[in-house]
Amino acid sequence: TSHVVVSGHCKVEDSCFVGVNATIGDSVTIAEKNLIGAGALITKNTGPSEVFTGTKATLFNKPSDRFFK
Repeated sequence: TSHVVVSGHCKVEDSCFVGVNATIGDSVTIAEKNLIGAGALITKNTGPSEVFTGTKATLFNKPSDRFFK
């Protein structure tokens, strides 16, 4: 079974993609137009239009807005 783990309360804004088995920490905001990779661990707020990957998520890329259209 694939799922997303949310620890406490978090906010996911518009046009976000969250991969399977991703974990989002307590009080974290995922800004608009973000892509969170499968299995990523998000412990801090993200900026708009960013891509995060890894078990201690790091900024992988900041694509242009046309990627999310």
